[in-house]
Formats: sequence, structure tokens, C-alpha cells
Amino acid sequence: MTTPVIRTRIAPTPSGFLHCGNAFNFLLCWLSAKAQGGEVWLRIDDVDGQRTRPEYVEDVFATLDWLGIRPDAGPSGPEDFYQHHSQQHRMEDYRQHLQQLLDQGDAYACTCSRAQIKALSDDGRYPGTCRDKGLHQVPGAEYAIRAKLDQVAGDLSFDESGQKTQAPDLRESMGDFVLWRKEDVAAYQLASLIDDVTMGMTLIVRGQDLLDSTAAQRWLAKKLGLQSFEQVRFVHHGLVGGADGQKLSKSLGADALKTQRKAGASPATLYQDFARWQGWQESPDTLSALLDCYQQNL
Repeated sequence: MTTPVIRTRIAPTPSGFLHCGNAFNFLLCWLSAKAQGGEVWLRIDDVDGQRTRPEYVEDVFATLDWLGIRPDAGPSGPEDFYQHHSQQHRMEDYRQHLQQLLDQGDAYACTCSRAQIKALSDDGRYPGTCRDKGLHQVPGAEYAIRAKLDQVAGDLSFDESGQKTQAPDLRESMGDFVLWRKEDVAAYQLASLIDDVTMGMTLIVRGQDLLDSTAAQRWLAKKLGLQSFEQVRFVHHGLVGGADGQKLSKSLGADALKTQRKAGASPATLYQDFARWQGWQESPDTLSALLDCYQQNL
């Protein structure tokens, strides 16, 4: 199958009920692709299986259906997701890429607990306690695997809407981030990168709060020799704030779309809110009208 010029993904994490910030991201992904004749894939990022709940997975499909978004590929429903598309099925692939990083000396084992890191680091960055200990993986032992950042981590760039943009220096912003968790599962940065490359993504639309993730994944791609990721374009959009001005978050109990749907809310209101968020003058009340507005405002 030939990869289209534009292929992007909607990639929610099923750790809570979705809110309008998630919906705005979904809409921007869909608009960015469809305005250029591209594809939109659905990928549910459940690598953190401990936080995944069936009701959260069901909410993803209910939200997309309410918005009128029909992905071009990906799971058709919860059952199809669990049987064929869960990241839990791809854990061995992630593990093989992790082993490559370990073999190259680009990763190392770490036994530090969150409490230990917090006690040593005022800003939450990992202080590198286990970096040079030469710890070996022991089956059954609780350890994480961390990236061993080098000079490359401070000299990364990416294509932001057609312009080359300097990425944050990972050594300052994240430190040696986790690649594999103590629960013996892949961490987000590694799993997301491998999936994006495997699925042939050419455009990634995400919030500005994930700039560090973009840098982390670019670093990993360089170390793993995944050259196709060098060609990926990014859009880092502004965050959606609640009434208190704070970023909406599932973990902070942001008003869920599920509540709005149960109250009989129409997606037309959300389309119009999205248009205002983008600074447009139009007030579209259908998804097709929203696409017309997007194209007119390019």
C-alpha cells in the first residue's frame, strides 16, 4: 500500500473520559488531513494498561461518532480494538527496539523510586543516580530502563508547519526519560514512536505541552535509525483551558463530553467553539462547514 502524502492519527489515551480539549485535537487532526486529501487513523494508546478501563475505550468511539469523524483505519469498535489493535499486542516489537538501545549503550537500568527522585530533584527531573552504575537487568526485579541522553539531545529540530523549529534541550527539560517501566511495559515515548513509524505517519498534531515528547521521539528515532521519522511534520497547537484558565485534564476531572452528550448537547456548539478557539469569524454548525472554514482560513 502506498503511503499518502498526508497520514495522521487520532491517538487518545483511555485513562479517563474525554473532554473538549481532546475533541479539539481530534477535529484539528481530521481537518489537517482532509483539507489535503489525506488519511486519519485511529490509534488508542493503551500502553499503560493499568489505567485503561472499558468505559474509557467505549467513550473514544462514542465521542468520534458524536463528532461525525470516521477514521480511515484503526479499530472499528471496542471489541475490534481489544482483539487486534491494542498496544499490548505490540509489546514484543517495543522490547526489540529497547534491546537495540541497550546494546548500543543508549539506555541503562534504573532502580530509583519516585520518592527517591523527588527527594533529590527540585524540578522532578531525574538526577542520573543510576546512569553510571552499570546495573544489569535481573528477571523479576523492579527496574526501569532510561534513555542515556548525549549531545544529540541538545541539537534536535523538527518541521513545524513547514518551518524548521529547534526542539527543547532534553537534558534540561526532561533528563534521562523512561523508556521501559518497572511494571515491565513500554513507556509512552518509545511505544508512540514505534507505532508512528510502523503505521507510516507523516503528520502529527499534538498540544504544545508535548514539545518535549516530540524532542524525545526525535532523539529515539536518530538512535534507532528510523529515518522516516525525520520527514514527519508536526503541528503543536495551543492548549484548551477551562473556566479557571487551567489546561483541561482527564486526571483533574475536566468536564467530560460524555456529560454533555447525556444532556443532549449538539456537536454544532463544539464546532463553533472550535472555530472561536482558532480565531475564525465563521460559526459552522456541521463538520463539512467546519472543513470549509478551515480551508478558507489556511
